[in-house]
Parts: sequence; C-alpha cells; structure tokens
Amino acid sequence: MFTNNLNFWKNYLIIIGLSLIGFGIYIVFFKNSPAFTLFDNLIDPVFWTNETITEGTRNFKGFIYSFSGTYVLLWGINFLFLSKYALSPGNRWAWNCLALSTLLWFIIMVPFSWYYKVYYNVFGDILFFILISVPC
Repeated sequence: MFTNNLNFWKNYLIIIGLSLIGFGIYIVFFKNSPAFTLFDNLIDPVFWTNETITEGTRNFKGFIYSFSGTYVLLWGINFLFLSKYALSPGNRWAWNCLALSTLLWFIIMVPFSWYYKVYYNVFGDILFFILISVPC
C-alpha cells in the first residue's frame, strides 16, 4: 500500500519537475517574442503604465527573465532528480529538501509579488504552492 502511494507521489513530483523545466525553458527562450505576450500583457501595465517600453527596458526585462527562467529551470531539475532518485521511505532528507525549497520560495516570492502589485503572480504562486505541497 505505502509503495503504491509513494510511487504515485514520486511520479506526481516528477511531473512538477518536468513542468518547472518546461516553464523555465519557455521563459529563457521566448521572453522577448510574441509567444510571451500573455505574460507581457499581465506584467507590463503594472510597471509601465504609459505603455512605453524603451530599448533599455526591453533589454533589462530580457536579462531578468533569462535570470529568473534559469532559476525555474534549475529548480525543476532538482525536483526531477530528487523525486526520481532520492524519494524513498528511508530518505526523509529528500522530502525535506523539496518541502524547504518550496516553502522558502513561497515565503519570499508572494510578499514581493503583492508589494509590487503583481497580483496575478500572487494567485499563481498560491495555486502552485498548493499543488507542490500536497505530497510534501
């Protein structure tokens, strides 16, 4: 019974890891393309209310998205490998690692998103936190 349940949650977390990897790759490679329009439409009006984005701002956004997309990608790789290879009944440290990284991300990210009025990110982070926290 426990093994079946463990396998389910390991596979669930592997999917989370693959999703994070995919999202990180999407951010890194499509940040300044029409494929990123949905995110631009959500975040740009929060910071650039006059709808004018200079070339310098566009370059800075590209840098920041490259940076943050890389971290999402790396977090996904950690989730994937810990879930696939380290989660087992005797390796509580692996569960703790996933739980701690998720908790710290949430505690840091949500207040900053709220402070900077990026409310869609607050909602998305809460939803994602719930999805990750269920097995941890």
